[in-house]
Amino acid sequence: SAELKQAWGTSSETVNFDGALVWIYRQEPFKTIEVTLEEGLVSSIVIYLKNPIQPDELAEKLNLQALRFVSIRDELGEKLGRSYPERGVSFGLHSVTQEHVASQILLEPINSEHFLLRAKNDRKHQYQQNLTDLETTIKLDPKSAEAHNLKAELLTILRSPVEALVHANRALELDNNMPRFRLTRAN
Repeated sequence: SAELKQAWGTSSETVNFDGALVWIYRQEPFKTIEVTLEEGLVSSIVIYLKNPIQPDELAEKLNLQALRFVSIRDELGEKLGRSYPERGVSFGLHSVTQEHVASQILLEPINSEHFLLRAKNDRKHQYQQNLTDLETTIKLDPKSAEAHNLKAELLTILRSPVEALVHANRALELDNNMPRFRLTRAN
């Protein structure tokens, strides 16, 4: 937090939110920037854009266009955002007429959640890329039963039954209450 104050100065507002401090900056060319600190360390930064922008255009400005993104959706399938897991960057989207525009940029430490989401939501059957995402997920979160199970399913499709069984067994070790994991092992 000392380095942040030195680089950005004192925040215009400070809010205590669920035990974390949120420093709010009003800094051009942005609407606001919220920096969340937990135990004195920055855990996330949310940048609110003054002018919403097309997500592809924002990705290009941030040199993210070469990376695969994952769409973040609510339980009804409505687009809420887009994440670039390799960079820890997400865009918050909102609907304007028939299209979605980016109105926020979220920066957070790289974690397993969005790699797993990208592998789960692949509709193009990019199995090798999905395996890479699952390997990254497992590296970041070795206790992700869901990642081990999904990797077992993919390895079964790719005709690697021995390795698939290893991951199916690991998924069951981590969470033996999921019937789907038992089905994967049975296959």
